Amino acid sequence: FYQNALYMHGWSQFKQERYRASIKSFTETLDNLIPPSNDLDELDRGEKELATDSLRVLAVVFSYEQGEETIASVYQSLGERYYSPLLYSELAELYLSQERYRDSADTFKAYAQRYPTSYEAHEFHYRSIQAYEKGGFSMEVIAEKESYVTRYAVNGNYWLMVDDATREKLGSELKRYLGELAKYYHALAQTSADDGDESAAITFYGSAGSYYLAYINSFPNDPQLAHMTFMLAESLYEAREYRSAIDAYERVAYLYSDFNKAADAGYTAITSYENLLSGDKEADQWVEREKISSELQFANYFPNDSRAPKVVANASQSLFELSEYEQASSAAKTLTVW
Repeated sequence: FYQNALYMHGWSQFKQERYRASIKSFTETLDNLIPPSNDLDELDRGEKELATDSLRVLAVVFSYEQGEETIASVYQSLGERYYSPLLYSELAELYLSQERYRDSADTFKAYAQRYPTSYEAHEFHYRSIQAYEKGGFSMEVIAEKESYVTRYAVNGNYWLMVDDATREKLGSELKRYLGELAKYYHALAQTSADDGDESAAITFYGSAGSYYLAYINSFPNDPQLAHMTFMLAESLYEAREYRSAIDAYERVAYLYSDFNKAADAGYTAITSYENLLSGDKEADQWVEREKISSELQFANYFPNDSRAPKVVANASQSLFELSEYEQASSAAKTLTVW
């Protein structure tokens, strides 16, 4: 009868409103019940009910005190428990049931921060974001998504530590959050541009670009790669990072030539070279040669595009002006054949 006696002793103290005192008895009850896996389904029916109820009462006690801070201070004194994820989870779920969304999110987040290398850390961080979303805390949602993609990045310390099954879950959330953050900052940039705040627009386009790039680098075989690379190019262009934008546009055009915006990307790359002209004759000549190369590549990949004849004509004229007569003639011949 020892197990039941411990449990009832905890209840007796709880009913007397000796909340702190009851924690020790309920903790000892859990010590004797919860399996090393923390999976309560491994227990028989009676043991599971006892463990579940002990967790529930402890959550109530912690909510009467200082929440997750009480969990930390109590078990600093009593000693860490391997089932601490269950304690934090139960308290956070209690707060959710009471529509205390911020308290719930903060509890999930507190566990992830106190145990950053635990296998549960990413799951609790994810659940904190869900709680903030339910409560309508939009700015906190953005901040925690940013924190999530930084902490659990592909090939980061946490990623390399966990197993393949965990990486699969992480990958799914990282992909979603990186895409959402990129769209969020892209939209902010467009709004700022419409409002005439050019400086803010450039900053937000830069932020959007960094998330598009993180997505591309993290998931190189993803079906959305062409679209994400195109959006990266658009963000870089609007952020006035013209050289990087041209590289991204050309990747879209010539690595993903079946993409529905591949030709547009290739043409925008060509027109973007104008932004690299500096007035320095020697430097501008190199830019002009790069532009010609891009024009000829465009014509080669997209000969049926309505813009191709003009592009070839421009390339031929530019080559002629550079005294590259043989290449100019070759380009002109291509145009006459068309």
